Amino acid sequence: MFLLLCTAVLRITGEFTLTEEMNFQQYEVCIEVAAEAQAWGIEPSLAVAIAYEESRFHVDRVSRAGARGPMQVIPKWWCPNRSAEDCDFLFAGMKALDYYTFRYDLPEALARYNGGRYRRTSPSYHYARRVMRLQKKLELFQEADSRLQDMVLDMLPTPEPLPPSVQE
Repeated sequence: MFLLLCTAVLRITGEFTLTEEMNFQQYEVCIEVAAEAQAWGIEPSLAVAIAYEESRFHVDRVSRAGARGPMQVIPKWWCPNRSAEDCDFLFAGMKALDYYTFRYDLPEALARYNGGRYRRTSPSYHYARRVMRLQKKLELFQEADSRLQDMVLDMLPTPEPLPPSVQE
């Protein structure tokens, strides 16, 4: 279901090649991110854009600040036991994203997710803008795909209903 979305993000960002094993791992993580986002009621394209910006879909990435996982969350803030041990970083990332998007408009929520504020002089401002730009591209890609699918379905002949004797 999310294969197209994940192909789009890797194509848009120029990281898609058929020769690299890493692409398959990135696909798997991307699909997990999109599915978890949908389960949380979060737009999958937003979560995918964040995970791409944060980690390029690398589950083992650790930042200098101690952020971990594909969504780059700080364990002391978002993990149940406040440590990286036994933390589901994808779940923790969705919990953080859900928290911020509930309380703030999208640009401010993304800046706060990144640890800052949405001010022109803040690195978090530029982070939020990159995420929103990528999300917009992904949404346009999904919309185009949906339209193409609808066009193909409209071109297919409508099957004739079965006679009542065959339906039983």
